[in-house]
Amino acid sequence: MTAAPGWYAEAEGSTRQRWWDGTGWTEHVQDSTPNVFAVARPAVDGTTPVYGPLIWLIVLLPLITVPAILAWDIEAYLMASMSGELIFDGGYIALQAISWLLYAATVVCAVFDSRRLRALGYVRPFHWAWTFLSSAVYIIGRSVVVKKQAGRGLTPIWVMIAVFVVDIVVISTKIVGAMIAVVEMMPTY
Repeated sequence: MTAAPGWYAEAEGSTRQRWWDGTGWTEHVQDSTPNVFAVARPAVDGTTPVYGPLIWLIVLLPLITVPAILAWDIEAYLMASMSGELIFDGGYIALQAISWLLYAATVVCAVFDSRRLRALGYVRPFHWAWTFLSSAVYIIGRSVVVKKQAGRGLTPIWVMIAVFVVDIVVISTKIVGAMIAVVEMMPTY
């Protein structure tokens, strides 16, 4: 009885194989070592950094609007808009310009933060393009992906929530104060 045609190891422990045609060995040989084309990535473990300066910049950038809002004379803006005067005053335009610059800075920071995570060995880090929706989407998505791979990394979400609360309290206080002042100046009928 003979073996079926196929590739068989030449010797015990050898990586070379020779073709058996069913009746005899042929001159055809091959190396049975598999070809590996994948790029080796460093493994993410408990010592891999999960935070960097860029994620903190993304989280803290919204605080820049606080001084801009505090400096803006909302009361004068409201009075001018009620009297039919020009609504787009310098404070309003400056606040809009700051907002757009912060938006652009957040996207750029997210690009480089995502690249940094990939270089550290994170597989498929949260894509930076989600920042176009809002910085909160990127911060949450990035934190969840990092947490899944490194076992930690949710602190940016908590800091983002704290920054949001500070922004809301400051903005609400400023707007309510301005509204009260405007209402008090209105003539009573």
